[in-house]
Amino acid sequence: AINSAGTGYGEEIRFLLDIDENIYRTVIIGDQEWIAENLKTTRLNDGTPIPLLEDKFQWEDAYENETPAYTYYDNDIDNKNIYGALYNWYTVDTHKLCPTDWHVPSTDEFYILIDFAGGVENGGKLKTPGTTHWKNPNTGATNEFGLSALPGGGRFHQDLVERQYDFLFGRIGERGYWWTTSYPGTYGYAD
Repeated sequence: AINSAGTGYGEEIRFLLDIDENIYRTVIIGDQEWIAENLKTTRLNDGTPIPLLEDKFQWEDAYENETPAYTYYDNDIDNKNIYGALYNWYTVDTHKLCPTDWHVPSTDEFYILIDFAGGVENGGKLKTPGTTHWKNPNTGATNEFGLSALPGGGRFHQDLVERQYDFLFGRIGERGYWWTTSYPGTYGYAD
């Protein structure tokens, strides 16, 4: 999540609360202020509960009915504190997922971040170093800008046969995925 009121890199780290009182660290990178953790909220910022859908058939129903939903990787709440929640596009599309005065970034805002880091080949400046969370070798990860990007994986649909989906978890430890507000729910990722 981003708040475009940032003023310069290297300023004091701040903290932010969401509606569920989860605490997030924020970081200024260039002229942008980013939440330096994945979101964990179970409610939209207007108080509306987001349905927790663990069953893949429920997840498919939410997809087909275009309704918000969240889960944790492998339906394991222990993944909440490390990787945050996994939200479907329809949760992002409410424009109420982030804390008040914050928003899911646009693709253009992601490109500003990427350009500030020196291009996609320098994405390691945004990732946590080491192999505690990232699979080996995690080459080039320095977290120079303090964003602390983690590989929380995702829940994906694969078109197996026309209009049949299998909503599987995948890529934890390998990739982090971040939604943008660009339709139809595009995302960026790091690996």
